[in-house]
Amino acid sequence: MPTLSDDVVTYKKIRNIKIFHEQAKKVHFPYFESIKLNQKIKSITATNPYQVKIDLFEPDASILSHLASQYSIIFSQEYAYQLSADDNLTQLDTHPVGTGPYQVKDYVYNQYVRLVRNEDYWKKKPKLKILLWIFQRIARDV
Repeated sequence: MPTLSDDVVTYKKIRNIKIFHEQAKKVHFPYFESIKLNQKIKSITATNPYQVKIDLFEPDASILSHLASQYSIIFSQEYAYQLSADDNLTQLDTHPVGTGPYQVKDYVYNQYVRLVRNEDYWKKKPKLKILLWIFQRIARDV
């Protein structure tokens, strides 16, 4: 859990995370631009291979809710470098990686996404083996 002081937020027990920050600045992130995140966060540094330190320009009570949102994800440095080398940083949104309870098996834009249980998940194993979301347009009478 995070600990708060007047100007510092500290997270402990973050698993296998490395920092990748500079290359991601080259990509357009509408959510972060809308909340002016670049005017809130002064720097992000790795204090060790499993911890990050986020320095703010000034105290901001909203920062934890923004960092806990679905849009705030810390990617592995290796993955971001790979996408950067291939000039594919936009794939950060369409080809996710992670350590969550499920992994992406199939994804077809605007059609479906199929997730399978991550057998190496570090917490309690999810009960469902497969999750499938099918995206459909619903015809509406005018």
